[in-house]
Amino acid sequence: WHLARDVVAHLGFNDVVIYLYDKKKDVLLQKAAFGNKNPISYEILHPIEIKLGQGVVGRVAQSLEPMRIDDTRLFPDYVVDDQARLSELAIPLAADNKIIGVIDSEHEQVGFYSEQDVSTLMAIASIAATKIAKAQTRAELQQTIEKLEHSNKVQKTLFDIAELIFE
Repeated sequence: WHLARDVVAHLGFNDVVIYLYDKKKDVLLQKAAFGNKNPISYEILHPIEIKLGQGVVGRVAQSLEPMRIDDTRLFPDYVVDDQARLSELAIPLAADNKIIGVIDSEHEQVGFYSEQDVSTLMAIASIAATKIAKAQTRAELQQTIEKLEHSNKVQKTLFDIAELIFE
């Protein structure tokens, strides 16, 4: 939410959606937004899922390359979310050549995004991807630790039972 509302939105973009990749479902999920998709608090209005390779966002996730579309009417695989817009800029959130998510922004004006916007958002995405990857790794490690602790408790209980049976 901080990335969408306080970072990207301050670049003068009036629509920003942050997608995160869900490995289990193999789709990109809308997780944060600024603009029409976020009318209240920390809620996304009618969140959608995007398959890898689908639309601008899905292609960016698949290729790990940014895409700037100056006129979405000329892009045959354009996915309309809450409303059709004429320009789109999508930047991958990736770490170690693995997709984490996509920063996506759309605008009503044809040719709204510049090469400077691409460069700026690429730098922001790089920093954000590193932070998100570290947080995801930390969460996975915590889950592994919890599983190991549970296994140790089960093992100790089994040893205690075996000792009681022996006695």
